[in-house]
Amino acid sequence: AAVLLSFLGVVHLSLRIDRDASGSWAWAAERTALAERLQAGGAAPPSESRKSPPKWLLLVRYGPAHNPHQEWVYNSIDLAESPVLWAREMDPESDQRLLAAFPERQCRIVHLNGGPAEILPCPAASAPSLPPEGQTENLERAGMGSSQRKDRIK
Repeated sequence: AAVLLSFLGVVHLSLRIDRDASGSWAWAAERTALAERLQAGGAAPPSESRKSPPKWLLLVRYGPAHNPHQEWVYNSIDLAESPVLWAREMDPESDQRLLAAFPERQCRIVHLNGGPAEILPCPAASAPSLPPEGQTENLERAGMGSSQRKDRIK
């Protein structure tokens, strides 16, 4: 009886591992295909105006039905040269700061909620971004100190 139970436990475990592995491969393949499709579809024919394919910033929005074991947000070590950067969508202010940090990249939202990925446009920049660190003195000299900027943003 003990041998039979052990055998059934191993069979059950192997079936569960196979199911999980196939699901993992499916979402990983979808992630890769999406990145490749954006790179290919976003590139214009060679011309003087565009000599290289566009770079992308993809904000991932996880819905309540998304499997938390299927992580889409990971990047290569060289962010500057990577054709696609993946990031989690956060609050609007944080998202705007991220968009301001990568102005040369085209942005899309990837909505995941248990089915195929849905590609949505990114929100347009709604407010002036904060100056990078170290540029506050330059703004003060130019007459755009923190009090002046607050007046202009209103």
